[in-house]
Amino acid sequence: MTRVIEDEIRAVLIDLDDTLYPQSLFLEGAAQAVAERAHELGLNREDFTKTFRAVLARGSDTGHTIDTTLAELGCARDEVLRLTAPLVSAFLQYRPHSLTCYPRVPESLERLSRHAALVCLTDGQPDLQRAKFTLLGIEDYFRALLITDELGGRSLRKPATACLHRISEMLTIPVRNFFVIGDRLDKDVALARFGGIGVIRVRQGEYRDIPSPFDVETFDDFPSAVEHLIDTHF
Repeated sequence: MTRVIEDEIRAVLIDLDDTLYPQSLFLEGAAQAVAERAHELGLNREDFTKTFRAVLARGSDTGHTIDTTLAELGCARDEVLRLTAPLVSAFLQYRPHSLTCYPRVPESLERLSRHAALVCLTDGQPDLQRAKFTLLGIEDYFRALLITDELGGRSLRKPATACLHRISEMLTIPVRNFFVIGDRLDKDVALARFGGIGVIRVRQGEYRDIPSPFDVETFDDFPSAVEHLIDTHF
């Protein structure tokens, strides 16, 4: 069970992908960009697209999605080694023309920012995550953006608690005064539990249907989570 909130909430750490916007929109565009590059390198565009989508559907941040796709297409080991780097580069360099938040997210961020410092806390390739954040047009609501990969790569992604201590240093706010909102049980909720702070799970996006093995406050969208947090803790 998540702990009862006893300390004043002075900072709210908010996940990015699938919490503030539907990541599927970004992944679909990225998949098309990678498939186009695969076609240029001699692979069948349709076969690559179908297989890559299937691999992403098993977990988009599990790592090795592109080399797994190539292997499932029947590519030999030396061909996988040759093709992976340019295809990974195509994925990381992809930038959509725009990204749009879930409905009413900007208004909810603006309202919550009147009560606490907001920090966008996200895992991922730094340039890519920073570009998403900028495209969403929500920078003005946040005190800071922290991309965990900048702290030490994948090993310090959520739920590693190094990010909590870094944010505490940045804001000069104790960790005990933090609260987390995010969509992932294994990342956002686990981070809060390890850090001994409050959390709300937003049940939307890629991981929305994963059942919780323990009691955690859950809402169907970010604005509902924010409304509840403000009504009960501010």
